[in-house]
Amino acid sequence: MRHLITISLLFTLIFSKNLLASPINSITPLQDMTEYAMASCLYHQKSEYLQEEGNAWASIIINRMHGAIDVLTEINQAVLKASEQQKPFVVSSETSPTHDRVVYIPYCYEMASTPVVKSAIDQAAKAISKDYPQP
Repeated sequence: MRHLITISLLFTLIFSKNLLASPINSITPLQDMTEYAMASCLYHQKSEYLQEEGNAWASIIINRMHGAIDVLTEINQAVLKASEQQKPFVVSSETSPTHDRVVYIPYCYEMASTPVVKSAIDQAAKAISKDYPQP
């Protein structure tokens, strides 16, 4: 339960500006594709819990997005490629037997900003932008 609360708080902090500023109907293709990249990153972690969270988040995005879902394949591949080059963040932890802890939320957030993933996000968002409601 503690993990769920921690993850919920982190996502709230990361996305609160976007969530409060725009209703769900005005989410842009770029927002959806960026969130999908982060969900994909979570899904590809070793933790079953993170995999389930990533899968659930990806499902939410797929259900609300407009346009063909095949654009997600390139993002997923870019995330896998970037994960080979970027290692997760490690912080010190008094509760861990090794005195360190891997922190995946900021890792996946940063992963979406790497050049290879950002390029895939931008291409996917451009490909489906015509299918989204225009402001």
